[in-house]
Amino acid sequence: MGVLSAQVAAREDMLARVRRSLQAGSALPAFTAVTISAAPPAADRQQMLHEFETQLNILQGRTVRTPRAKLSACIDGLLRERGVHTLLAWDAAHLPAPQLLQDLQAREYEILAAQVPRAEPARAQHVQSLGTATAGITGADGVIAQVGGLVLCGGPGRPRHASLLAPLHIALFTPQQLWPTLAEWMAAHATAALFAQSSSVTVIAGPSRTSDIERVLTLGVHGPKELIAVCIED
Repeated sequence: MGVLSAQVAAREDMLARVRRSLQAGSALPAFTAVTISAAPPAADRQQMLHEFETQLNILQGRTVRTPRAKLSACIDGLLRERGVHTLLAWDAAHLPAPQLLQDLQAREYEILAAQVPRAEPARAQHVQSLGTATAGITGADGVIAQVGGLVLCGGPGRPRHASLLAPLHIALFTPQQLWPTLAEWMAAHATAALFAQSSSVTVIAGPSRTSDIERVLTLGVHGPKELIAVCIED
């Protein structure tokens, strides 16, 4: 009984300290609703793009601007610089440049099928082949200037592994997809079918990173080591 009494007393003391801490803590700031029904005006896009580039650069990502007519050559150059031959990608219909994948195949890049078979042994064989990809190409569902972030919604034809498995992630977007903040993007898409059709919503800000107890930063441990956001300008 003595041991039990001590445990009960220790528990009550801990709960009392938690209550005192909560009472002494400051109140949360007032909630501010965000309401927006349309994309930001075109006049603001260059400013937002500059802010996005600045923030992504701080996070050790990179932004490239290219005219639509030169997109295939731009991507080809980025891949050749890094010795990439095998790719993962979203389906062409979900990219802001549907012709890109055909152009890359014509340049002799291998693009692995994004859909993973359910039945064995085809599933195991395909999963093993995904590990040979050294770059992933995706679109983006939103580009957040404030944090240098890319919003990616997973789902049919938009596999998460295209942005996670390979050492290099190339994300394509257009200026029309820029938003000042994540809150405004979410407010504008709160009722959209996009969420109903998505298995996940991910915000990617810079390459994958982690640090140990000594605060030594390492890139590429849990995902791509390099992130390049390509802005397609019409």
